[in-house]
Amino acid sequence: MMAGYVEKNPLILSGKYEQVNNGLRIDPDFKEEIFLAWPNLSIEDSFRRARIDPVDVGYQRIQSLKREFEARTAGENDWRAPVRVQNSGDYGITCMSMEMEG
Repeated sequence: MMAGYVEKNPLILSGKYEQVNNGLRIDPDFKEEIFLAWPNLSIEDSFRRARIDPVDVGYQRIQSLKREFEARTAGENDWRAPVRVQNSGDYGITCMSMEMEG
């Protein structure tokens, strides 16, 4: 008798990643949680707090998150950075932020 498939990937088992197509995607809420704690708490330590071994995550994924976070932080100081604006309804729009001279 053949048993069903048993997931063994620690990232998927953690509930913080999901399998999509041929890869893995980090849970958006968990990603935002890591971003809010960063840079006061390293990305690696954020994974450790979630009981995920950074070795399982891998250097490439961690570096990718660091680059994304650095770009997001740099964008906060750039007037050309896209800003999410709430409008009526459940949808948001993205616009370019800049001060208008009057």
